[in-house]
Amino acid sequence: MLGVFCARDLAGPLYTIWLNEQITDSSVRATVLSISGQANAIGQAGGGPVLGAIGNVWGIPTALAAGAGAIAPALGLYGRAIAHEGREPELAELPVHPVVD
Repeated sequence: MLGVFCARDLAGPLYTIWLNEQITDSSVRATVLSISGQANAIGQAGGGPVLGAIGNVWGIPTALAAGAGAIAPALGLYGRAIAHEGREPELAELPVHPVVD
């Protein structure tokens, strides 16, 4: 359990560093970081009690399987990102309009 806590503590700053490197537009960086934190909090607050209830009723293995099933759709997103080399082809084809200040 101590190892898991240490890994989580190390993963947070590494994720933030990675995210900062990926966001080249500084005008949206704070928004993306905020939404990422909010999504994490919503997932923990919404999914934690549900998975805890599943674990209490049907057991820990079932709760772990349900948790894996809840995050399984992310594999499709990873597959799409890998196939498109991290780019959105539909967005790349859109014309770029300069921002007028």
